[in-house]
Amino acid sequence: MVSSDRALLSAETVLAASADAVVAVDGERRVTVWNPAAERMFGWAAREVVGREPPFVPVELGSEFGAVLEQVRSGTPLSIVTRRVRSDGTVIDVRASTSCVLGPDDGAQGWVLTFQPCENEAQVQAAAMERARLVRRLTDVVVDINADLSLKSVLDRISRSITELTGADAGGFVLLNEDRVELVSLTDLSDRLQGFSAPLETSLFGELLRSGKSVLLANEDTRGLQDLVWADLPGLHTIALCVSNVHGRPYGALYALYSERKVGHVELELLELLAAHAGVAIGNAMAYEELNLQRVHEQVVADSSADGIAVLDFGGRVRKWNRSAVELTGYPAERVEGRHPPFPLPVAHGEPIKHKLKDGRWLEILMARIPRTHEWVVDFRDITAQRAMEEEQEFFLATTGHELRTPITVIHASPPRWCASGRG
Repeated sequence: MVSSDRALLSAETVLAASADAVVAVDGERRVTVWNPAAERMFGWAAREVVGREPPFVPVELGSEFGAVLEQVRSGTPLSIVTRRVRSDGTVIDVRASTSCVLGPDDGAQGWVLTFQPCENEAQVQAAAMERARLVRRLTDVVVDINADLSLKSVLDRISRSITELTGADAGGFVLLNEDRVELVSLTDLSDRLQGFSAPLETSLFGELLRSGKSVLLANEDTRGLQDLVWADLPGLHTIALCVSNVHGRPYGALYALYSERKVGHVELELLELLAAHAGVAIGNAMAYEELNLQRVHEQVVADSSADGIAVLDFGGRVRKWNRSAVELTGYPAERVEGRHPPFPLPVAHGEPIKHKLKDGRWLEILMARIPRTHEWVVDFRDITAQRAMEEEQEFFLATTGHELRTPITVIHASPPRWCASGRG
């Protein structure tokens, strides 16, 4: 009994909370359920209609109503657009969805009818079409943001996208820099605001971070805007901002400023979606700039080295050729890039080899692999002087050894004088 009471209470709660008008009729087409939304839509109270045939069916549509009930006896629901009459005699266009309640013997025990105003349906369809358009626009915006890997360009594209996508009258990107915020990009705002910096603690960005939310809406009802730098925008009445995270940490915030247009939940949702995509684009741009900076550092180190340094691709062709490589070999970079080096490479990597160039200079060549990129780094240096010293040393040792061996041979060939005189 308790279980059935709970089920009944649950059903009554759902019906009472439903935004759609819900009406149930029994097998004799008498009203058994008439929820509050039905009262609001048609004007009759439940006590006036329960136990009676539905009063909302216009006379001229009585046959249609009966035909629909018969058609759904098989258990297949049916939804149609039709007209119903209110208690005051006015006629409204509705979408009526009808389903049949079958008994144990598959006979019709009754029907459940759900009604929605057609104007709501039109609004839903219009909203769906608008959302589809905005999704397509968001896709185009995201493609545009990711079209450039320069961080400054990406931030400028994000600022432009704020106004294009959310309908804001102006926009900006504020960068989080420890305990301060800085306006690093803006659209439809005075250029004099570029680079404006303020304490994080007193900024809207700080308020947003403290709230733990991803979006903040500030207007004249929530706080005064006249003391903000954004007051540069005449007629400013609302500011919407959203955190943009890079690698899971707050990097900055997108600000959408409204002075003439209104802002609603759709604009806030779009701003949040844009902020999420912006975080990805910014992360990519930062990684690209870091890689470029690393390459610049590597190039500076390579160019300052007295050794020749070449970077080879997986096929052994030159990708980089530093300044010392040009000086040591006489081959300019444009002549060797994309080709094999103008000298042999070590067979056993990590073990150097020596090679004599056509001009008589000697090189010592060492090669090592870069596991992550599958490239090879070749380091070669001029050992001509060292080679000359080695040759002189070898010549000296050879000559000295010969000069030492010659007197010894003579001594062995001639016996000592005391042996020649003898004792006898």
